[in-house]
Formats: sequence, structure tokens, C-alpha cells
Amino acid sequence: MQVNEKNGSGALVDNPTFIGLLDVFGFESFAINTFEQLCINFANEKLQQFFLKFVFKAEEDLYSTECVAWTRIEYQDNQGCIDLIEKSPTGIMRILDEQCKKPGSDAEKKDKSFCTEVADQGTHNARLPVCALSTQWH
Repeated sequence: MQVNEKNGSGALVDNPTFIGLLDVFGFESFAINTFEQLCINFANEKLQQFFLKFVFKAEEDLYSTECVAWTRIEYQDNQGCIDLIEKSPTGIMRILDEQCKKPGSDAEKKDKSFCTEVADQGTHNARLPVCALSTQWH
């Protein structure tokens, strides 16, 4: 907002001097994360990956193809996080989808089955620290 005030833009609409920024690395973690927050965080991770792919990775490939001397830029590739959430068949969203399709109406049983499956898959992914599942479900 201060930048827009400096260049004479009091209004944010229809002004050619407006500068807008997107914070693509906006992952948030709260004491209790809801499904909605997971979806927001996942969308942010996908935006971050898109940004990395089309800014850094594409430029690196172009420089290599054209034999241009360049210094590698270090950045965190978040593909592992995206895979953890969406990769089939082991991603969290894929597991949730399968659990929702199972017949039956016992929500507690489905919750436990979902958590167990995520924990089982988590043993193969360093990005998902898995704690022992509680035997008491609330």
C-alpha cells in the first residue's frame, strides 16, 4: 500500500500505477488446522511450484540450452510436499477420496481408517512425521 501511495495511487482500482504482489509462499500452521486450511495451504504450494517451474526452472533450462554461463540459484523445490498431498495412490487427498467412497456410515471407523492409512504411507515420506495413533478416538 505504501508503494501505491508513493506513486500517487490512492485508489487500488483502474489505476495504471498500481503494483500488486502475490505471496505464493504463504503456508500457515495453526494449533488446529482445518480441512479448509489444508486446501488453502495446498493451493499455495501449487502456486509456489508453478512460480518455480516457470521462473527458475525454465530459465535454467534455457541458459543450459543456449550455453549461457550462469550461477545456480538455490531455492526450495516443494514437489515433495505436493506429492505428499496429491500423488496417487499415496497422497493424503487420494487416501481421503478413497475413504469417502467406502460404503458404510460409521464416521469414527472411517476417521480411524483414514488416519491409519495416512500414517502407513507417512512412514515412506520424510515430509510427514508420523506419531503413534491413539487408541482413544474422540
